[in-house]
Amino acid sequence: MPIVSAKCTCCGAEIKVDDQKEALVCEHCNSAFIVEKAIELYNSEKETVEFEVIDGVLKKYNGDAEDVVIPDRITRIGGGAFIRNTVIKSVFIPKSVREIGDYAFAYCTSLSKVTCPDNEDTENCVVFSENLDYLGDHCFRGCSSLPPIIMFLNKNRIYHDGDPIFRHCYDEAESVIVIQKDHHTPHLYSKVGAFDMELTPLSSHLFGLDFDKNKVRYKSAGKDEKESAKEKEQQTYLYNKETEKKSEEHRVHRSDIWKKNGLCAHCGGSFNLLRKCKSCGMKKDY
Repeated sequence: MPIVSAKCTCCGAEIKVDDQKEALVCEHCNSAFIVEKAIELYNSEKETVEFEVIDGVLKKYNGDAEDVVIPDRITRIGGGAFIRNTVIKSVFIPKSVREIGDYAFAYCTSLSKVTCPDNEDTENCVVFSENLDYLGDHCFRGCSSLPPIIMFLNKNRIYHDGDPIFRHCYDEAESVIVIQKDHHTPHLYSKVGAFDMELTPLSSHLFGLDFDKNKVRYKSAGKDEKESAKEKEQQTYLYNKETEKKSEEHRVHRSDIWKKNGLCAHCGGSFNLLRKCKSCGMKKDY
């Protein structure tokens, strides 16, 4: 019998309920209530205490969980929302989150796992969702427990204002691998168009000017070259076969029209008295 926490919808008392039941009577006010509604009320109030949210922006996280799952209704993690939270070890960021503000996770020294719906089970990689389109300055500054592999799943532009995102995160690491899906070099852009990070030393914008850029490796998360070449060859072959088929169908259709009009079935030319085409010289064969 699964017993879970709930809140009476009549008197507001916190109670324990069997979530397999449809309705129960509150032990405090003797009023009947719907179990599902009571559980929803408890969870919503608990979430409100943990996450301070205004208009979809997570202003502050007040919980004490080691593993944090950010609610789907949040579209932006505000500046400093988790700053100096040394308890949090992992964070799950839903696809609804499009922006991570300045210093959002700064100095979360125990944070060792950042995941999203595209890569929920990734243990040794910081993964950003395909919907993320803005990373604030110093948003992961001083997160010294992060794994040295960073993956961007967004194929489109990710904007950033310039100050390093992962400053003092990998100072002791031997190397850091940065991956963006289907790109050999991650594409980050200035939100105000002042610079294009694809054309400047990317490592300085990710890790800081004093970080050894030789420690950074960039790679694509797409298909390897052999697999891509093989797929392209197959697609070209199929395209050529389809083109040949359409060309033959068109030739037969055109030839039928010429025949109906008493013209050469090969080129559409007219015949002379000897039944030979005046244009191509072929003999009338119908």
